Amino acid sequence: MNEYYCVFLFQRKKDIPTLRRSTICVFQDLGKLSQIVERRAIYERLGKELNARVYISISPRDIKKTRRDMIHRLVDTVHADNDPSNIQSQLFSSLMRSPLREKKRFMLDIDTKNPIVLENIKEMIPEGHYITELETKNGFHVIVKPFEIRGMVRIIAESEAAVEIKKDAMTDIAYLDYLVTENDG
Repeated sequence: MNEYYCVFLFQRKKDIPTLRRSTICVFQDLGKLSQIVERRAIYERLGKELNARVYISISPRDIKKTRRDMIHRLVDTVHADNDPSNIQSQLFSSLMRSPLREKKRFMLDIDTKNPIVLENIKEMIPEGHYITELETKNGFHVIVKPFEIRGMVRIIAESEAAVEIKKDAMTDIAYLDYLVTENDG
């Protein structure tokens, strides 16, 4: 199967006020769903030890597309006689630009714990597009199948709710529970 997921551990200034930047990636990994499931306990332990949040891509990545992209990047790097030390970061950059089209997901990032805001947002989601929701440190992530979002963006802007619509994103590793259920069923 061509489906791979990215896992990242991020330290955030929200959690560690002494950080110089708002977010620092301290670990990244890539694997098939079964591999990510096997390594979940390791990611979570590292997250606790490093005071980092553990995130997984909401959409599987297209590894074939990424391979082609990386071959071109490697050729360009060698041809230009550039320093190849950033190849790993280029790989993850390429991966994050190549969600598997058939399983692409959107995320509604709600930065409030107010359940009324959550329910109002869920009511705006077209029937059949809701996938799941996760509680986060600051609110909720609602994962949905792609849909025309222009009307929703306007309503959210008018309501002044703390909501961002992300066409591809990462969410808490707890999303893995949904992915396992989805792929078993």
